[in-house]
Amino acid sequence: MPNLDLFHHEAGKPNIEDYAFDNGMHFWYASDVAASLGYDDFVLFKKNVLNKAIGLCMANDFPIPENFEQCTRKVNGEIIEDFKISRFAFLLTVVSGDIARPQVQQAQAYFAAFADAATQLIQEGEIGDRLTVRGKIKEGNRALDSVAKHHGLRDYSRFHNEGYMGMYNMGYSALQKAKGVPEGRTPLDFMGTRELNANLFRLSETKARITARKDYGDHALQSTARTVGAEVRQLMTKDGGTPPEALPAHRDITEAQKNLKGAKRELKKIDGPKETKKRSKKNSPESDSLF
Repeated sequence: MPNLDLFHHEAGKPNIEDYAFDNGMHFWYASDVAASLGYDDFVLFKKNVLNKAIGLCMANDFPIPENFEQCTRKVNGEIIEDFKISRFAFLLTVVSGDIARPQVQQAQAYFAAFADAATQLIQEGEIGDRLTVRGKIKEGNRALDSVAKHHGLRDYSRFHNEGYMGMYNMGYSALQKAKGVPEGRTPLDFMGTRELNANLFRLSETKARITARKDYGDHALQSTARTVGAEVRQLMTKDGGTPPEALPAHRDITEAQKNLKGAKRELKKIDGPKETKKRSKKNSPESDSLF
């Protein structure tokens, strides 16, 4: 694969736009995107980067079929499982990539030039992970509440507060104050990736524990929530680890969510309805990889 610098806006020089297709939607093949970002192993790219981007898309309620379309493609005479990805999906992939790679850095700068909202997203290194895990926590809370309801829960507020008591040695309101969270907002929106992952694990483990032990009623459910929270705390503080309440607050994630939606709108304008051009066989979707 040639080492091409494709993420630029210089006239008369090939760039990433030359490798896009229009076939009912404006798209790139994920295998080409992988090569452009410096990933030689497409299988590993799908596992470590593309799946992460799809998870980010799903966790923030963006339609998957509109942005990631599974397909097959002939590359160097071999049929491979590939994806057609939109410009917005390309951005999500870039945000999910390894920032240590020069090509990923160039791609981030390229997208930042297209959309101001994308600039805000890219400036926070772990924002992709934060957005993904925060979305999973919303799903996890709904799943836990559903299970707890079938196990006789009535006082949802105290049930969740007990989970925080176990994990933070303080209740929800005290945690808000300790983290400097504005009134009416959840501390979850100001947590970093490690703390969010710990809370996600707490929720999923509480749900599993309730199901396995067949706990029933407010008292039993609250006890389980607190016990699991305490176990998560113990795991985090083992061998001198930082307790969760001492982890630093991060930028309000709802701002990043707004930026994500704004970036989608801005990028969609670029690929609005255009007159379809006849493409050569070389540039047809059925051709070999362009890289």
